[in-house]
Amino acid sequence: MPRSLRGSRALARAAKVAAQAQGLHSPTRVAPPKRGACRCFAALGSSGARSSHVGMFLHAVRENKEKFSLAAKLQRSPSSARHLRFFRPAQLLKAVDLAIETSTSLAPFTPLLAQKRYARYLCEHPADLVKTIESILGAVKIQGDDRYSFFQQIARLLVEETPFFGDQELQIFCALAKAGRGSFRKLREDEAQELVIEIFERRSSSTWAPDQAAEFFVAATRVGDTRATSAVAERLKLLISQLLPEISPKLLAGLAHSLRASSRPDSAHGDFVLLHAICRRAAKAFKEHQLSPDAAVTLLLVCSRWEIHDEELLQNASQTLEEKAEELPVRDLCEVIYAVSSMHVKDVIGLEAICRQLMDRAADMAEPDLVRLLRGLLKLRHHDEALMGVLAPLVLASQTRMQSVSLCNLIQALSFFFSSEEFFVELLSTATSRELQPISVQHILSALCRLQGRVANEKLKPSLDSLFAQIAKIALARRSVEQSLSPSFSPVQAMSSLAALAKLQQRNLVAASVFTSVLCGMGSSTVWHWAKSPYFAKHLDTSIQVPRFSKKRGAPFDLAKCRTFLGALEASKCVEILHSLSTLELHSRLTVHLTAMLCSILAPQMHELRAKEVLVVARAFSVDRLPNFLWRDAAEGPEGWRERALDLCFQSLRRHEHFLDSSYESLLPFKLLCLQVNFGTFGTRRLQEFLNPMLYRFVDRLNSLSFEQCEANREEGRDSIPCALLHKGQVPGKEQEADASSAGPPEAREGRPGPEEIHGEHCRIWLGQYLEELPVDLLIQPIV
Repeated sequence: MPRSLRGSRALARAAKVAAQAQGLHSPTRVAPPKRGACRCFAALGSSGARSSHVGMFLHAVRENKEKFSLAAKLQRSPSSARHLRFFRPAQLLKAVDLAIETSTSLAPFTPLLAQKRYARYLCEHPADLVKTIESILGAVKIQGDDRYSFFQQIARLLVEETPFFGDQELQIFCALAKAGRGSFRKLREDEAQELVIEIFERRSSSTWAPDQAAEFFVAATRVGDTRATSAVAERLKLLISQLLPEISPKLLAGLAHSLRASSRPDSAHGDFVLLHAICRRAAKAFKEHQLSPDAAVTLLLVCSRWEIHDEELLQNASQTLEEKAEELPVRDLCEVIYAVSSMHVKDVIGLEAICRQLMDRAADMAEPDLVRLLRGLLKLRHHDEALMGVLAPLVLASQTRMQSVSLCNLIQALSFFFSSEEFFVELLSTATSRELQPISVQHILSALCRLQGRVANEKLKPSLDSLFAQIAKIALARRSVEQSLSPSFSPVQAMSSLAALAKLQQRNLVAASVFTSVLCGMGSSTVWHWAKSPYFAKHLDTSIQVPRFSKKRGAPFDLAKCRTFLGALEASKCVEILHSLSTLELHSRLTVHLTAMLCSILAPQMHELRAKEVLVVARAFSVDRLPNFLWRDAAEGPEGWRERALDLCFQSLRRHEHFLDSSYESLLPFKLLCLQVNFGTFGTRRLQEFLNPMLYRFVDRLNSLSFEQCEANREEGRDSIPCALLHKGQVPGKEQEADASSAGPPEAREGRPGPEEIHGEHCRIWLGQYLEELPVDLLIQPIV
């Protein structure tokens, strides 16, 4: 540095000349050396220049920020932070504003906030500090780390010097909270709680303005609604409920979102009432065009999570979204679809306009947005061919970069909309070649169920084999690594996966072992032993190995834990497990005790089940599914409790009589059940021997219905046909015979041969196309 420039006045003039030479003031815009102004600024800081001289330089630089970026020069100068400490406090905020305008780092200014003279100035000028914070929040190009470091230092200053900020402490706190919880990350939890309580108590001495109460509630919720601040939150909710008509409409969306985040079980009712009042106020604000589309997205998400169906709000918000959908980012549009799917209000929201916007901006979708969009469309069953045509190539192009969970979610959703073999074979091959989570296994099996019949089985076989290997790997890895009894699959995932195997007719014993062991509450322990037939499971029960925690003839799992697992499931899901075990023909000691546990859980809920579910439970009481060795009561044999169970099932079916006599497909399992009982393969006496006369007449009437009678009942209605005519096989307006030759499906009426009977030493075998209106290939009756 020349000696002539060592004085502060000379440095100021040199800085001004350098700035003018850069083209800030000179119309000729001569280009001098690029580092001239930066060196002059460094010299200004190190020589202790006057406030007026530094202000002159800052004013010169501010005139044209595009030509000369002070913050960029400071970032390249290693001694910039050391030079900044010579700034006067009034100059600090000006320099921060200049850094915001030039979109540069705020890191050099953060350490200065801890110095006493700067902290004192900020306490004396809180309004300028609020403006600076709002400017930083509005600056898009400021890096998040620099922003949060600056805010964290201000939050520390706010905690230590709270009384010195005066009335502006509330505005500073709310401004910091707008940036999120990251602004208060450097504070201890008790410090943040004390700050919220102190601001509230000091502000409560005067009257709350409506907007101030709403803003402080939103800010306090963002900082963290813990037990220590719950009393403050409840008092604020009461205050907001009184001031709600006067609160600005632009705060309603944030208020509703914060109310959902701060809700507690003990105050859920009051929160729901307040939230409904906010929705009513927001519906009028949408009608008057006072709310933005961003507010519409937020309110729809809150309504979906609280299950609030306000038709006026939905219609007005939908109109706002349709008119201004192009202003919303792609992420918000996908959130709208997902929120609408949770509320099942497909007809209220205009999905066509949103789908058009998504189709035009499909390339901007991120992976989570794509997943939420397709899951929402799947729930709504909304098939937009144009949108799917745009999304399918996008999924194929990015399948290798996606996470396994996201890819499996997309496969499950797209299986409802697409049927292209090449498309799904490629996606399934990519997904099954990775390590999958249990939830991903469930998604792929569900997708394969939907694709059944549309994609050739031989093309799906490699994916199924890989999937079964993944299931075994998950079970073995959980047992060898964690050595704990926590299940690898949840009960719902195991139930859904087992049901999918039954629908796919894939009797893979490895996968079945994993799923049934999870349903029994065995955790990482898995029972791999299976019987070849019900005969082995019934008579050779002691030959099957059992885990260490069971007795010789007891259950191979912990009964209390199994009941806890199954008790958390719905009754329909328990019925699905029974149906899957029967369809896959799974026989072992474990499935026997699992069936007994499911039947004991479902027996008290029989009157709540549907007709098909009652029939599934009734058939589970047979001797093949529940062998005699389970019964240990000497006073009553196993035949007695089976008959009592069947009586209960038939009593429950009486309320479904109208459905059964008009649906032949649902009546077939009922006929098969009666056939098992009357032929002695169920393990009880014949129906007429243990049912009371009234119940037997009901069972016999349904068992004697033919296909034509069920079709007639379905078309004409149950009330228009007398029961006596139905029992005699006479349908008004139609001539038909009531003998056995007219029973069965139409294609089997003519020329039906009778069954062929074969006598054996221990059993009788019937071979034939039909037996008592049921298509039977093979029926075996043991000779007692």
